[in-house]
Amino acid sequence: MAKLMQSGQIANYNDTAPTFEDGEPGSLQLDPRGNLKSTLATGLRYEDDEVAAFDDVYNYEVIKTATTTTIKTGSGFIKEIRVLGGTLGDVSVFDDTTGTTNEIVPAVTPTAGMVLKKSCAFSTGLTIVTAAATIVVVSYR
Repeated sequence: MAKLMQSGQIANYNDTAPTFEDGEPGSLQLDPRGNLKSTLATGLRYEDDEVAAFDDVYNYEVIKTATTTTIKTGSGFIKEIRVLGGTLGDVSVFDDTTGTTNEIVPAVTPTAGMVLKKSCAFSTGLTIVTAAATIVVVSYR
C-alpha cells in the first residue's frame, strides 16, 4: 500500500520494517491501517539494555599534541574521530584506559580531513595515542 502525503511525499506500508544504512534516506512508513508511523527515537542503551530516548548530543575532545589521551573511562559510543591537520603522525585508538590493548584503529599516519572511525561502541574506555602534534577531534558519548 502506498499513500501520497500532503507534502507530496510517498509513504509505504511494509510487513517487515526496512533497514537503512547510515546516511541513506529513508522513506515515510505507514501502519497496516494507512496511518503515518512516527518514532520517538527510542532504543536500547548499549550499557545496560534499558530503553532510553536518544538525542544526537555528543561530547567532544580536541587533541593537539603528541600524547596518550584517555577520553572516557567505561563504556560509550564513538560518533566520529576526525583528523583536522597539524603535524601528521601515527594515531591509534584503543578500547582501554592505557592505550596499549584492544585496538579499535591500529596505528595509522592519517591525512588532513581523514575520518579514523565512525559509529563504534567501546566497553572499557576510549584512549587515543598520537605520536605527533596531529589535531584530532573526537565526538563521543
